[in-house]
Amino acid sequence: MVGMLQKKILRDTKENRWSFLAIVCICSLGIALFSGINLYVTTVEAAVSDAYKQANLADYWIYKGEISPSHLADLRSLGEVQEVQRRKVTDITLPGTSGAVLHLHALDETATINVPELLEGSGLDGSEAQRPFAGQPLC
Repeated sequence: MVGMLQKKILRDTKENRWSFLAIVCICSLGIALFSGINLYVTTVEAAVSDAYKQANLADYWIYKGEISPSHLADLRSLGEVQEVQRRKVTDITLPGTSGAVLHLHALDETATINVPELLEGSGLDGSEAQRPFAGQPLC
């Protein structure tokens, strides 16, 4: 047997069904938005973490004019240091261009820290010095 209060609840629900549906839709949209943003943040964090691991990005940089092999050995001997690599970075202005600058990074060995990503072409294999035009200017 249905009581008077239950009849009133059913009648109110029937009369306000569109309001209830609107509230359910708004709640569903809010949950979907929250889930989407949460998934996006998680995906971006994973992509950034993978990029850092793949490139082995350095935690610290030491800027100095010249770093001798003894300085390099001193840095390697520090307890917290896992890996040390020196490189020469210089900016070269290109003649015949309006303000174009070439940022040149030179290494003694294969890059193990801040490994560059090759976007196009192929890497150097060591035989480049034996090519006929090696050592000659490009221009």
